Amino acid sequence: IQAFRKEMAEINKNKPFWVSYFHDMDTSQKMSIVIRDERSEVTQTYETETNQRLESSLSLNVDTVLSNQNIPRQTIGSQATVNSLKINVTETPNAKNRVSNKLFSMQLKEDGVEIKSEIKNERDGINYKFKTATIITTSRKINKEATITNVSSLLTQKRKKDILENLKKIDDRIVDIAISAIGNNKEIYLDIGFSELNEISMLGEGISRALSFISSVLVQENSIILIDEIENGIHYSVIKDIIKSLISSAKQNNNQIFATTHSQDVIRAINEIDSKNEDIAYIRLGREKNSLKPTAVQFNMDDFSYSVENDWEVR
Repeated sequence: IQAFRKEMAEINKNKPFWVSYFHDMDTSQKMSIVIRDERSEVTQTYETETNQRLESSLSLNVDTVLSNQNIPRQTIGSQATVNSLKINVTETPNAKNRVSNKLFSMQLKEDGVEIKSEIKNERDGINYKFKTATIITTSRKINKEATITNVSSLLTQKRKKDILENLKKIDDRIVDIAISAIGNNKEIYLDIGFSELNEISMLGEGISRALSFISSVLVQENSIILIDEIENGIHYSVIKDIIKSLISSAKQNNNQIFATTHSQDVIRAINEIDSKNEDIAYIRLGREKNSLKPTAVQFNMDDFSYSVENDWEVR
């Protein structure tokens, strides 16, 4: 995902990150996807609406509030420009008497260094509002902010044990986790048995990435979680354990995970977990040779397993 893989250019101050998804960076252009199988074919159309507005945030001095003092004017909030993108999705069968059905709408919003999204499913004239779809990018800066928020939520809910059980599968030295705040700067620290806690970045990028996955899946419920390049920064020897943990936690919280990968290690790990696992689907993304149109082909898991075991390329 082009914009994400360039550290989001620290979320471009002049243009929102999603402009790179569109041809010639023109967000007014419609997108369409043809979905076909042996029996039918449908076209999904994606229409977009963009918006930019000022939003106010409120910040209070806790010590002042607790002491019943008058709140100084300077402690109350600020305004920032917020970009949003709404995508309306309709589906049309490619057959006679075609009738288009509105499927759902999705809204993306840049909020500081976080990306927030919301999906509404529309059936029979009723809106079903799902919880936020979480985007886990390859950007350390974006992941850090979201991970601190998720870990804080889990610690408040007394779910530290859930975090540690998953992290121990990656590094069995980890016995505790904490968040330290110095001024406005917050950091995650881990106890690995030394005389002092270690800032998480000192243990390598893999632990930070894994914690971003794990904390998100544990916090979210009834949500969609998008992970870009799941193997990035993670040692191949623990990939399988991480994927198993994500599957288990996702099932528990009724989440659905979409993860991209270029890694043969990830593909082998998925096959080793359980080639018959109905909780896993493998989709190959590519382009048609002549038209260069993007394509997506879902593998039957039996065919997927056979291809992996015989070293056939499936990426």
